[in-house]
Amino acid sequence: MTNTHTPANHPGLANDRLWTRRAVTCLLGATALLARQVHAQSGVPGVSDRQIALTGSVDLSGPASIQIKMGFSGSRLYFDQLNQRGGVHGRQVLLNFLDDGFDPHRTIANIEKVHAEGKTFAIFGTTGDEQSAAAIDICTRLGLPLFAPVCGAHGLRTLNRRKVYFVRASYRDEATKILRHATTVGHDRLVVAYQDDGFGKSMRGEVHAAAKQLNLPPPESIALSVKGVPSPAAAAQLARLAPSAVVLATIGEAFTNFVKDHVLGAQARPQIYGFSLMSPQIIAQHLGAQGRGMILAQFVPSIRRRSVPIVAEYLAAHLKSRAQEAPSTLALEGYVMAKVFAEGLRRAGRNLNREGLVAALDQFGSWDVGGMDIRYDESSRAGSSYVDLAVMNDKGDLVF
Repeated sequence: MTNTHTPANHPGLANDRLWTRRAVTCLLGATALLARQVHAQSGVPGVSDRQIALTGSVDLSGPASIQIKMGFSGSRLYFDQLNQRGGVHGRQVLLNFLDDGFDPHRTIANIEKVHAEGKTFAIFGTTGDEQSAAAIDICTRLGLPLFAPVCGAHGLRTLNRRKVYFVRASYRDEATKILRHATTVGHDRLVVAYQDDGFGKSMRGEVHAAAKQLNLPPPESIALSVKGVPSPAAAAQLARLAPSAVVLATIGEAFTNFVKDHVLGAQARPQIYGFSLMSPQIIAQHLGAQGRGMILAQFVPSIRRRSVPIVAEYLAAHLKSRAQEAPSTLALEGYVMAKVFAEGLRRAGRNLNREGLVAALDQFGSWDVGGMDIRYDESSRAGSSYVDLAVMNDKGDLVF
């Protein structure tokens, strides 16, 4: 992924700082509780008579930090209100995060640290494909359950590692939805423009795999600068191919700079498709009304669809919390992650241990979380395949 620069007047910056302060406060408070209650544990790391401690290794300071903070604020919202209702079997669920700065080496170090301390029941949340792959390997070696890696790599799901449970759909699911829509509405000249790094190449591979799955020719590819600087070669290639639609396998300023440098001035503006990792807030900040008409894949229903039970539940929880930040699809996804995990804890029973949680999740079957189906069993721990497409309006909102 590419580094994103956030202007001082970015609408999400104040919320990011508020989120960070809350996270630090929660982390310090949870650490104190753990220290006081360590003797109450009965041989299960992170579990006492009164609490269950979870830890995530996520990006709080790197290129994906804005989206990640927004997303996991939804998880914190669910657990906070669950705890107000008495928790799970009388135990409070404490959710702490360690910053890995989007560096897989730090992901490994964070997980090794919390495992050595013996104060974490499970790893809840990782961010990024490389980081999640590293987390899967280290958690498998240490015997730690890993829940809700925030990554879309199809290959990580096909590993079907025991004790590793995804929630969101894969990038392959997203790419399939995008290509199916593009071809259905008549786009016969498709191009995938990708940032020229491991992330971008992986995303290009998902688009090509989706095309093969749909019996479509692989789209032509255009490599872009990771830093989002203008590329004469990309401009020339784009002019030669004259696509009717471009699938942008980028995030952050690499996405918005491509649109500004190569799309807005074009005589025939192509339809722009993006993956769910691209923040609509960043598009609105950098492009304003010029982002109108772009189509982004999403892992959860629109927060405007109040008729969908999980949306109505999330919005009610958000209103009750009096949070300063606005509701978002990213936070809704985090809310769903927490709700599914809590259901796994409930099914695991009062005598909680890691094997009991794994057994409960491996026998989970299909569960309607409120308009989204989540499925786990021993043959697949991929969770959801739900993908929807949303269109940006001239105000920077997503319209489904």
